[in-house]
Amino acid sequence: MKSLTIVCLGALALLLLAGCPDTGIVCQPATVRCGQGCVDTISDSRNCGACGTACRSGQICAMMKCSCAAGTTVCPDGECTVLDTD
Repeated sequence: MKSLTIVCLGALALLLLAGCPDTGIVCQPATVRCGQGCVDTISDSRNCGACGTACRSGQICAMMKCSCAAGTTVCPDGECTVLDTD
């Protein structure tokens, strides 16, 4: 009986962490529910750090923050630029 209780509690914890089963949307670990889907807010440039928080054109999302890609520099206006060619 004790092991059955542990299994049931473990299954409940997984359901709570994974998403909202009553809507049919169950997100995998390391993703969160955004609207009708699941996204990785750690690296998704359209949902960087939170649902709907998009990075500017030319930026990437890394560790939940928008930043310029390697080889580019952020200008005062916030745009990423390749200084050698722009």
